[in-house]
Order: sequence, then structure tokens, then C-alpha cells
Amino acid sequence: MTLPQRKITHVGYVVTDIDDAVEWAVSTLGAGPFFLIPNLHFDTCTFEGRPAEYDHTSAFGQWGEIIVELTVVHSSTPPELAETIGRPAPRVGHVGWLADDLLADSALLEAEGLPVFHTGASGPVSARWHDARSRLGHHIEILGRTPQLEAFYALIRSSSIGWDGSEPLRPGPGG
Repeated sequence: MTLPQRKITHVGYVVTDIDDAVEWAVSTLGAGPFFLIPNLHFDTCTFEGRPAEYDHTSAFGQWGEIIVELTVVHSSTPPELAETIGRPAPRVGHVGWLADDLLADSALLEAEGLPVFHTGASGPVSARWHDARSRLGHHIEILGRTPQLEAFYALIRSSSIGWDGSEPLRPGPGG
């Protein structure tokens, strides 16, 4: 079985300090502005199929044609979730895309030997994380396409057009 080609919407980096990472991404990559979502907790979360908790802070900014996500992992229960997602830092953590059918895309990745190890949902946004480290050295995050998520991505893109470098770190949704 082969997964149809998907358009990567974002690349996620695990970092040790959001402010430093944003400053570097703005000055070196020309990415930004970034929208900060501090201490993001999921309404529902699993690790290895069991209930879990995961606390992280992420900043999202436009970098050319894709969105870059900079994440600091604070804690998790069980601790192995934080270790799997966030250690060691800094590093590429994941690439991600929006799926019209989250479960179908996830099933195709699992059939290709990339198991789901983490799921999370907050409000209308749901994600499934696949362990692709043996093939790619990082994870794959699939997000279910929703109007809210597409609006957030559109805000990130539109804010980057003609951006003059001011206010590089801004409050994100719920931030």
C-alpha cells in the first residue's frame, strides 16, 4: 500500500528556549512573525494508546512556503511521551500536513510500518503522531483539516506578507 503524496504544511523543531529560537529564525531564516501558544494542553491525549498529559509551548511562523513550529516540551505523564517528542533538543521534531480524512491517512502510515504513538485533541483540532524515526529521523504529525486550523494557518501566512520585522513574537489563539 502506498500513501498518496501529501503537501507538508509545517516542520516542527524542538528547541530549548522559544525567545532565542524565534530571534534566530527571524534574523537567520527570515521567518516570521511567530504566534505563541503557551503551555498548550490537550483536551484528550494518548501515548502508546493509553491516556496521557502533555504540556508544551509552541510558536508558529511562516518560513517561505511552509510554516515553522518551534516547540519547548515542559512535561508529560508518562515522562516517556516528553522524551519521545522532545529529547534531545534542539532537533527536527516532525513534519506535518493537514488531512481531509485523519484516520485514513493515519491507517496508511501505520500500514507502511510507521506506528501511531501519540494522539491529541483540543477543541476542533485533532492530531496523530507517527514514529518515523527509523526511516526519516523524526516524527510525522497528521492534523485533521478544520476551518479553525486553516484560519490559523491563513493568519500566519497573511501576517508574513510585507512584514517589517516588528513584533516578531505575538500572542496566538488562546495565548
